[in-house]
Amino acid sequence: MPFTTRLHAIFHLLNSSIFVCVLLTALLSIPMLYLKHSVPGLELLFALGSLLIVSLLALLAFYWTALYQQTGSVWHTTRRFIPEFFLFLSMSMGMSLHNTVAVLEGYLGRKTPFIRTPKHNLQHRHDSWRQHAYAITSLHPVTLLEGLLAIYFGYGILVAFRLQDYGLLPFHAMLMLGFGAVFVYSLNHSRRA
Repeated sequence: MPFTTRLHAIFHLLNSSIFVCVLLTALLSIPMLYLKHSVPGLELLFALGSLLIVSLLALLAFYWTALYQQTGSVWHTTRRFIPEFFLFLSMSMGMSLHNTVAVLEGYLGRKTPFIRTPKHNLQHRHDSWRQHAYAITSLHPVTLLEGLLAIYFGYGILVAFRLQDYGLLPFHAMLMLGFGAVFVYSLNHSRRA
């Protein structure tokens, strides 16, 4: 195969690694706050690191443009975009643990059972999917870790106020919301089963 095809395949196969990076960045963000305030002389390093937030502009532009293509109006796009984009980011970050586990299992070649997406065979408007819930015998350990991570990032919010360093506060709030939402959805799903 040509080099460009192989390079494209490598990028495609490593695409899901972003979840590993998101999870590691999130987990290390709270110790980094403590490091920032306890080790003098790192101000320049942290100032340069904060410039990486500019990469968020590319993501904003990409998703805003996609929504604009649907609405055709700057006003409607912007009004919808702001809450939807930050909810999207929160849920994506909340899924990072689950997706990281899946990525690592794939890289290690670990065979795991395929859990299919529930299909409910709803044929009439009055049919309810609740009667067709799939049985889940117990909570997965990843679900419990997601709940603990929601608490961990809630702690990160408290650390921001204690250290009076609010730069990561929006990040920790979205992480707490994302992991908390994924945890609650998983709990609700297991209760219905």
